[in-house]
Amino acid sequence: MREYLKVLPDFEDIEAEERASACALAHHDGLAALMFFLDWPRHDLAARLIVTRHDQWDGQNWHILPQVAERLQYEYPLAATILYRALLDDILARARSKAYPHGVKYLKQLDLLAPDTDADPSRPDDLDRHAVYRAALKQAHARKAGFWGLIGEDAKGSGRGNGERAVGRRPEWKLVE
Repeated sequence: MREYLKVLPDFEDIEAEERASACALAHHDGLAALMFFLDWPRHDLAARLIVTRHDQWDGQNWHILPQVAERLQYEYPLAATILYRALLDDILARARSKAYPHGVKYLKQLDLLAPDTDADPSRPDDLDRHAVYRAALKQAHARKAGFWGLIGEDAKGSGRGNGERAVGRRPEWKLVE
């Protein structure tokens, strides 16, 4: 694309770049469009693509989305939040216990990004605020004690930072006379 733009006359290159960007934004393969914008680099358009297609991202692209979220999190925290949520949701939905440490990292990033994300005027209406998202996460995945234990919380949200051990339910023995 760059080679093509170099040979165009003045001002035609700008129009051609705008047409290419519009084509990429409308492309059916969101991941391919995202990679195009990251390689260009047009992080603003990458973030716009992520936000406008916020319900289409999933954690199955775990090999690339964490790096994308890291690249965007400072300038475009809303886009990074969408990707981190997709990754975390996938880990917990599939009960991928080996990936729980990554999920913990993503949740901590979401906690840090929450103030900026919640205040972002471009946040889609159907994208929950962080506190609502976190509460829904705890409710939906309350039985994943391994995950919540890595965070230092139980599923109800109470921390165990004071050295408390998670204890399972113990039987109650009654003496019969």
